[in-house]
Amino acid sequence: MTRRNFFQVLQDAQIDLWKEYQRLNNLFYYSENFKIQSIYQTCEEYFINMPFRDTCLNINDFNDTHDFHFRDITEDTFSENDLIIFCEYSYNFVYQLMKNPYCDLKYFQFYVKQLNLVNDKIGYKFYQNENEVFILIPKDQAVNSVVEIVDDDLSYKVIEYNHHSMKGDIEGKRAILQNIALKLEEKRKDLRQLKSIVDVKLINQKLEDNIFLLINNLNIRHNNISPKSDNCFLALAFMSNEELENWYDEIYQLCLLAFLELEYLERTPKIDKLKELIIASNKIKKESKK
Repeated sequence: MTRRNFFQVLQDAQIDLWKEYQRLNNLFYYSENFKIQSIYQTCEEYFINMPFRDTCLNINDFNDTHDFHFRDITEDTFSENDLIIFCEYSYNFVYQLMKNPYCDLKYFQFYVKQLNLVNDKIGYKFYQNENEVFILIPKDQAVNSVVEIVDDDLSYKVIEYNHHSMKGDIEGKRAILQNIALKLEEKRKDLRQLKSIVDVKLINQKLEDNIFLLINNLNIRHNNISPKSDNCFLALAFMSNEELENWYDEIYQLCLLAFLELEYLERTPKIDKLKELIIASNKIKKESKK
């Protein structure tokens, strides 16, 4: 079955991204209905206090530097990425303004609520990265579960892989997979142990073998491209960037599964103890009925 892209899925769900973008855009840049200064005008006023401004002198300088020209976007040029980037842009400004006691908190709270409603509708959520900047990532239960059980440094990498800016960035994805592979290598012995404790019918029986086979042969841990390399994998020379990126995405998902399996392994002894109590209790009940 052919996979649908993000835009097609939302269209099928009858979500009008352009309409949602217009609503947020109007709330951010204009405020006729509220008879107060617009959020954007407030951003201009307090721009110098924004921690992410770097060396930019004013908001126009900031927008030109990073090519943030949201009011120039038309329905013909609009894409789903425009909505996501605008949500990130406006939320980071509003988040900082809400710390300012001189700003209209009620209006900002309304805008944030609207942002969250839109993001919930399209299946995204805000996450504050290691630079204390909020980014939007797709809601993914596997990602959320892994982030809760790995170290902070790795959790940022796990989340960053899913960010929209990583689309097509093979080198960036490769670097993240290298970090994930290093952490899994530390637990490879435990991961291998899963083979002996799980039912042979389970699909994760060869999980460890498959993960490290792919990592070791798709130019992540070794140089698998150069013909002079002992680890050369000739098929890579004929693989398109899109195909290679798809394989990297598969490895990422397998790694998430591995971390969840390792977490399950740590919980197994506690579950086994409870299971023994349940079995003993059921045995006592059966004997009492005789």
